[in-house]
Amino acid sequence: LSANIKCGVMSWLFTGAVKGLGSPEQESLWLPRITSGQISGMFAMTELGHGSNVRNLETEAIYDSITQEFVINTPRPSARKAYIGNALHGQYATVFAKLIVQGKDRGPHAFLVPIRPSSSLSSSSSSSSSSAAGASSSSSSSSSSSSSSSSTFPGIHIEDLGHKGGLLGVDNGIITFSNVRVPRENLLNRFASVDPAGNYIPKIESDNTRFNTMLMALTGSRVALSGVSISVSKVALTIAIRHAARRVQFGPTKK
Repeated sequence: LSANIKCGVMSWLFTGAVKGLGSPEQESLWLPRITSGQISGMFAMTELGHGSNVRNLETEAIYDSITQEFVINTPRPSARKAYIGNALHGQYATVFAKLIVQGKDRGPHAFLVPIRPSSSLSSSSSSSSSSAAGASSSSSSSSSSSSSSSSTFPGIHIEDLGHKGGLLGVDNGIITFSNVRVPRENLLNRFASVDPAGNYIPKIESDNTRFNTMLMALTGSRVALSGVSISVSKVALTIAIRHAARRVQFGPTKK
């Protein structure tokens, strides 16, 4: 079951976000690396204070036109990304955050954020590798997972959510961002983009229609996860019924 969930995070959620929200050019760039196993990822939408209330997410992505980068921040504890699968081992995350350009909040958008270099999964790695992964940070020191030796890039702190009964192979975590910089090109821009000068260019003019269209692109992944839950429930129920039919709780000994 743990392996099934981890595969689901990679195949349906992380990969699904790139396919559903990325432009054709971004798909051509990222999908071969993802499907070949060169990079692993996670899906960072849920926040401690908001759950599935995507419209009111608090994580911020502020565009810096001087460096042509987005600055990802967790402004308050309730904005921490929570229950994120593959948090202790994933190299990238599709992070949903409020896009702020020229001082205006453009609502939730998805960004590809490097979390840790691939070499850190087996040994500690220098933070200078961040530029090769498409990330930089103004933070002066690197944060690391509280329960994993895998070093994260500067400005990223990950906490292990700990023991999960029956799902010990699932590494859910809480992620906090502090001035984490990603290139302008890392905005998944199938429905909207930002030009170098900081002008917001929507492909769909209506904010509500654009927001709903972005979420609709992820529907297939959520339906797939629901299907897995039903399958697991069937197996659990079968095991429980068979056990109940055989178990003798108390009573006279059979002769």
